[in-house]
Amino acid sequence: MFSKKIAFPTLFLFSILLMLACRKKNDPLPAPLPKKLELSLSYSSSQLVPESRISMSSAADGDLFFTSGGEDLYSDNKKIDIYNGKTRQWSSVPLSIPRSKSVVAVLKGKVFVGGGEYNMISRCRVDIYDMASGKSTFELFGDFEYDHRSFVATVADRYVVFNDYRYFYVYDIQKSSWETIDIPITNRVVAQDMVAVGSKLYMNDFHEAHVMKVYDLENRKWSRISTQEDISNIKMLALDDKLYFYGNVSGVVTKVIDVMDIKTGSFTKILLPHEKSTYTMTAEPKSGSLVVSGGTYFGRDVNDMIWIRPSDDLLVYNLGKKTWASSKLRGLRLRHVAEFINGQFIVHGGQNEFQANLPTELYNVALKAIN
Repeated sequence: MFSKKIAFPTLFLFSILLMLACRKKNDPLPAPLPKKLELSLSYSSSQLVPESRISMSSAADGDLFFTSGGEDLYSDNKKIDIYNGKTRQWSSVPLSIPRSKSVVAVLKGKVFVGGGEYNMISRCRVDIYDMASGKSTFELFGDFEYDHRSFVATVADRYVVFNDYRYFYVYDIQKSSWETIDIPITNRVVAQDMVAVGSKLYMNDFHEAHVMKVYDLENRKWSRISTQEDISNIKMLALDDKLYFYGNVSGVVTKVIDVMDIKTGSFTKILLPHEKSTYTMTAEPKSGSLVVSGGTYFGRDVNDMIWIRPSDDLLVYNLGKKTWASSKLRGLRLRHVAEFINGQFIVHGGQNEFQANLPTELYNVALKAIN
């Protein structure tokens, strides 16, 4: 008779051999479980870049970081700035006309800079820079009316969609063509942000605090989602099938990030380490991480007087482990942009307590396999 010490491994090995023997010749082996990754950031260097403005817009593609727009009291932005993560060098492409508060998107080798302010009465202008040819063109849309803030999202890896309140301007990358879609007056939003998941665009409305307006670009249908939380003055980030509401743009401090499951409409909350506002949040999808940088925070002085000050937080939240890792930026910063490019995390623009024109900070990205 076998002892228990010998019997268990023998039976286990026998069951494995039996499974392999029964497997058909062409049956694939079971796919290995994906490794879970943990994100960490380490400071690399800082660079002083001329066009470092407040409230810029940005996008990333592979090794490249693109930024434009922003606000400045003395001049409008005249160009698209491009950072190459491989060479660690900056270059720029001129815009058709200078303007502030424009938005940036990139899709399959084309960079789009849309909207912005250069005259109180103007049409929506979109500059398109083709990286392969090195040539720039522009398009004019809409009618002459008071400028509304523009938003942009890429949809289904095929479309770039601009929203300027009355219309969607849709570029089809496969057909190299534009389409203007009129937004019915009941669905026009004084939006705070716009993001895309699949073929759908999600917009929060300043005037309807508990409503998300949704446009399905594929089926050309509108819908509305009632929300438990006030999402009217909050920025949004989409990751997988969830929307994250963060960084209240009104300056009201909060200690939570609200999370909406798109499939169920249910809400959960992520607790921040402390109350914050006007911060930037960026997703790192490989590790399932959210990175919160800068912003403002709330406190009291020795006389119990309330103050709100800029922050140098650099916080990493692992969605799988539900834990925060805390470090610091090189300086105080708010109203900035941040993006992941291959192997690097870049923090650009914004302001501190006393000045804008802040140095751009670069961080090395490490992804470590965890159990």
